[in-house]
Amino acid sequence: MKEVANKGLRIVVGIIVSLINIVWVLDSIYRMYLYNFTNYTYFTSYANWNLLLTIALASFGSYKSVEAIKGNISIKNSLIVEVIVIVIMLFLRVFMMESHSIY
Repeated sequence: MKEVANKGLRIVVGIIVSLINIVWVLDSIYRMYLYNFTNYTYFTSYANWNLLLTIALASFGSYKSVEAIKGNISIKNSLIVEVIVIVIMLFLRVFMMESHSIY
């Protein structure tokens, strides 16, 4: 009975973490598209290397959550990796923004 509950918890946590990472990837791809292929100008923006690193980290986090769903790694290890990935991505989003001056 405990294994069934653990499996259900593993699936729910893995799906939630995977969805969070997929949203990060899609947001970064959308921002990269807006910055490079449209005529919109932004007062602040992220560098391309920042967006690419965010895509790579979110993809890695999504891979680890799929591994947790399959049962190859534990939920604890998956969540530790995910917390580290989210902290790095938040650092990139908050502190690595470029400002563009009009003058």
